Formats: sequence, structure tokens, C-alpha cells
Amino acid sequence: MLTQLPKVHKVLFVVDRADLDYQTSREFNYFSPDCVDTTDNTRQLVEQMAGDNRLIVTTIQKLNTAIKKPRHEVAMESLKDKRIVFIFDECHRSQFGETHKNIVKFFTKAQMFGFTGTPIFADNAASNEHGKRTTKDLFQECLHKYVITNAIADENVLKFSVEYWGKIKRKDGTLITEPKLDREFFENPDRISLIVDWIIANHHRKTHGKKFSAMLYASSVDTLITYYDTFKNKRKQGLHDLRVITIFTPGYNEEDQDANGLIGEPDFNISADTSNRSHSRDKLNQFIADYNQMYQT
Repeated sequence: MLTQLPKVHKVLFVVDRADLDYQTSREFNYFSPDCVDTTDNTRQLVEQMAGDNRLIVTTIQKLNTAIKKPRHEVAMESLKDKRIVFIFDECHRSQFGETHKNIVKFFTKAQMFGFTGTPIFADNAASNEHGKRTTKDLFQECLHKYVITNAIADENVLKFSVEYWGKIKRKDGTLITEPKLDREFFENPDRISLIVDWIIANHHRKTHGKKFSAMLYASSVDTLITYYDTFKNKRKQGLHDLRVITIFTPGYNEEDQDANGLIGEPDFNISADTSNRSHSRDKLNQFIADYNQMYQT
């Protein structure tokens, strides 16, 4: 609809990971065949920006490179004062660094829209070198809210149960206490082993005799790997027969320190260390092999 407005020069749908780039382009083309081409690299993005493409799907890293690198300056110069509409997906994650400032400064007549399922408010805003900013600070007026209760009422999302619980008890009933509940505490392998034991003991009851599935989220890929290996080892010991599968992004798609999200975002923490990426990639391949063996596929 936006591309049909005569005053709009181009519409850019901007994501923060390369896998979302592909996924989003696929969804657009499913809705309207061949309506959009994904950009494989920055040079291709610049060509599409300078060409006749009305709708472009790209990553924020490539967009940032296009407006910062001198080699793209001539091609991008004519776009500075054009009315370009930017739609940022997952805008809670990738709009709090230098990149947002670069885009706003470069495109003088840009119109920004941000989509997020977890907006950043004053009480959950993290601080970085650019200060402590909220989603409202960056995108101003909230145009529309579609919350989980709306999705359940529309039957777009299944109902689910949320239960809060905190400290873990030992088998003798005593509480496990820790004076400082920091990251080291939560990611301690002994604590993870206790949580896995609790899940094994309560899974049948909590899922009403396995009528339901359950999802476990971890704070980082390393923690997720520890959970998975713990489940796997206890299954080998004959302690449970649960089917446990996992999925994660093994490494960061593109390195661009300016396109940084909030401090502490595990899947957007840019790092130059490649050893951990190769480790997580090897683990992912191993976990996929486990899945294929479990489901004969």
C-alpha cells in the first residue's frame, strides 16, 4: 500500500539478521509473487536503492554500510532528500546504537515505522554510550497495539499457561540459596542439572500426560548447549524418555559494531571471536543429527 503512494519514493523493510532477510522476502513474495528481491550484499542494495525497485528488504548492517562507506557515496547521494519509508522489524533490538543516528541524519525526509513485540520502556531501558533511550524516544507516537490477549481472542495464538517459580529445593527439602544472583549463578552447570531434574520429575504432570509440549528458553547459546547436553546425558543414563530438540543461530550474520542492539542481547552481541561460532556450529550440526536419528528423517 505504501509503495502505491505517489509521494513515496521507496519502501525499505529492514531486519537485523540475514536469516530474517530471507524469511521476510519469502513471505512478501508468497503474498504477491516477485514483488521483492532480497539483497545479498551491500553493492546489490545500493543498486536497488538507485534503481526502480519500489520495495526492498534488507538488513540494517547492509543499510548502514551503504550510507557510511565512501565507495557508495555517489550512488547514494541522490537519495538523501527522497521521501523513503523505513519499516524496522524487531526495532527493540537494533535501533539503539549509532546506526539509527546515521540513518536519520543521512535521509532528511525519512519516515520511520518500528515493529516490536517487546517495546523498550523507561523501566526496562538499558544504557549504552548513546544514553538511555526508549522505543518512544526513537519512533515517537505509538500507532497501534496488538497484544497477546488480542492474538488469543482472534485464535491466531493458542492459549498457554504461565507459572512463576523461583528458588530450587534440594531433595531433602532445603532451599538452594545464593547471596548474589548473577549470570554465573544462573548458568552454573550444577544449577542447570537441578532444573533438568525438576523438569524430568514434573513434565508428565505439567503437560497433562504429554498432551502438551513445553518450551525452554535459555539466556545464551552456551547455556542452551549445556541444557541440551544435560538432557541428553540423563537420557543415556535411563533417567527419562523425553524427546528434546533444540534450534539456535550458531553465529552472528554480519559484523557491524555500529548496528548494535541493547547491551546484553545474546543474539546481537557483535564479537570478533570466531572460536565460539565454530563451536556452536559444530554443536548445531550434532543436534540436527540427533533430531534426524530420533525422527528417522
